[in-house]
Amino acid sequence: MDKKKVIDVLKNLANGVDPETGLGNASGIPVSPMVVRALFNAVLLLEGEGDSHTKKDHRIEFYRTTGQYGFLSNFSKYPIFLDEKGWPTVEHYFQAKKFESEAVQEEIRQALTAKDAANLGRDRRKPIKQDWEDIKLYVMKEALRAKFGQHENLRQKLLATGCAELVEHRKNDRFW
Repeated sequence: MDKKKVIDVLKNLANGVDPETGLGNASGIPVSPMVVRALFNAVLLLEGEGDSHTKKDHRIEFYRTTGQYGFLSNFSKYPIFLDEKGWPTVEHYFQAKKFESEAVQEEIRQALTAKDAANLGRDRRKPIKQDWEDIKLYVMKEALRAKFGQHENLRQKLLATGCAELVEHRKNDRFW
């Protein structure tokens, strides 16, 4: 079997597709995160990119919701379900959770766009939770777990980044 064929087989397996039958996850192909990560890393090694993609020094910068890594953006339109409610984006959830007031949280949840939600969440005329600085990482972690846990296609793309450092690249915010 030539190298290209091996790469194609590994890619199919990583995507949960039986290379012989073409059937998806129903075919019993293992799709655990560790198996998928190992398969994608094997593909990268065979394609000659493994050294840079499997080390921590590989960096993926993203910001916009478009492009190859746009799915990583908190503004990307992948709804999540948390706290018994649907949220249009991770950004909606994160910004809403800054506030104690359920009315303010609901206003942000109903915002038409992630940008609108962000603007509402940055409005300091409404008091934020006293412990916000202590809990904001936990809130973001929960939102991201929901996003990548509730969208299989996104989880596979995330795993395909291997060990790369993922950086939201913004001029005005060096925290994230």
